[in-house]
Amino acid sequence: MKLKIISPICGNIEYDADTVRLLAPDGYVGIHEGCAPMLVALVESDVVYTQGDKTLSVAITDGFAEVTPHRVNVFADRR
Repeated sequence: MKLKIISPICGNIEYDADTVRLLAPDGYVGIHEGCAPMLVALVESDVVYTQGDKTLSVAITDGFAEVTPHRVNVFADRR
């Protein structure tokens, strides 16, 4: 799936990801290919994603994420 970080200050960047973990106000949300569509409020944290056997992260501020079956769009500034 595609993970896209959309930031008005830092621009947009896109990654290939097998899984994505986001921190919402109520706890972590795990996302994988084919996940049900949803909108998720985000708190300042690291967006953690996997590519094969590698685990990577991107630090973000508060924002929200749009999840579709094949894409995660994160609307937040990068820290």
